[in-house]
This record gives sequence, structure tokens and C-alpha cells, in this order.
Amino acid sequence: MSRYTLKELQTREELDAVVDVIFKAQYSPYMPSSSIFFPVSGYSLEDRAAGIAASQERLWKEHLAADPATNHWIIVKENASSKIVGGCLWKWHDGNPFPDGIPKPNVYWWPEGEAKEFCEEMIRQSMTPRSLWMHGKNAEGFIEANELGRRLYEKWGYRVVMKLDLFIPSNKSDLWNKLAHELKMPPWYAMWRPLGGVTKDGQRNRPWQPL
Repeated sequence: MSRYTLKELQTREELDAVVDVIFKAQYSPYMPSSSIFFPVSGYSLEDRAAGIAASQERLWKEHLAADPATNHWIIVKENASSKIVGGCLWKWHDGNPFPDGIPKPNVYWWPEGEAKEFCEEMIRQSMTPRSLWMHGKNAEGFIEANELGRRLYEKWGYRVVMKLDLFIPSNKSDLWNKLAHELKMPPWYAMWRPLGGVTKDGQRNRPWQPL
């Protein structure tokens, strides 16, 4: 019998628990770039608790507003403890989600200013590969991953098709250099999973190759 149960998220309490897991994971080992999505303003335990609560509230509101046919929060429970030990948001599209090109990200949870612009630019760059190739409707998978996530996804049939070294556009202020250092933007990997997770001799092994 499996030690874990996989299911679709149903309640606010479950999503709150997922956010708790996210914060624990991003601090061990510490991944500064996660602060783009889950910021904490300050260094005290109270500041951390406030950051967690704000992220929980934000993600729940987004979940309620999302199209249930597209957005699917998947959670993993440990059977022995009934605790949630993992979660992810998968988006399923019946058509091209980028018909007009790459949408401009909006990290509305950041205050207006250059820091917000920096975060949006980093997200825009990381989204570029999926907007170029994720247009076929055949249940292929396309994700972005850091070095830690890459190892996990490779076990399940994903393969690296591009390494993304995010860069600072020209004519930006010194604050952008400071943010790049503090958030330590790591290389990201564009990863693609063919149908079934495997390819046979003679079949395409990259998403840009013709079907």
C-alpha cells in the first residue's frame, strides 16, 4: 500500500497547508528567487508569519477566481499522519493560451516600483519557451524548473530543451543589479515531456520538431 495519497485540492485549509510546505521547502535549502512569488518583508518571525498569511490569502482568492476546467491544484497527503506534504498547480488548456504572444506578467502582490518591474521581467523571460512551443493539443507537458526541480522532473520523463540564463535588460538602474544579487536568479531549465514520457527511434525528441 502506498504511503501517500494523491488528490485534487478542495478546501482553504488544504491550500493553506500547501503554502506552509512551500515556505518550508524554499528555506531548506534557501532559494532567494522564490521570494518573487512568496515575498517576506522583514527578518523577524512575525514578518515571516505575515508573509505566509498574505500568500495563503492571495492563492485562495486566485483559486476561487480561476476557471476550474483549466486550473487544478494537486496535493499529496502522507497517509500515516494525514499531513499534506506536497502540492502543485497544473494548468490544462484546450487551445493556445498565448494567441497574442507572451502576456505581460503582473506580480500585483509587490508594491509599484522598480522591484515589481524586475520581478515581472524575470517571469516574462522564463515564460518565453512555453509560449513558443506549447501550442499542440496532445497532452504533452512543458514546464520551467530550477536545478532542484530538474532532477525530479527528469525521473518522470521530462527532458531539458533549453537552459535559461535570465538577464538584466540594458538601461536599467543599479537597483536591478542589487535585486539580481539578492534574489540570486539561478539558471532555469525549459523542460518538455513527450507523450507517455518516452520517445522511440525515429520519433521527434524536441518540441520544435514536426509531428
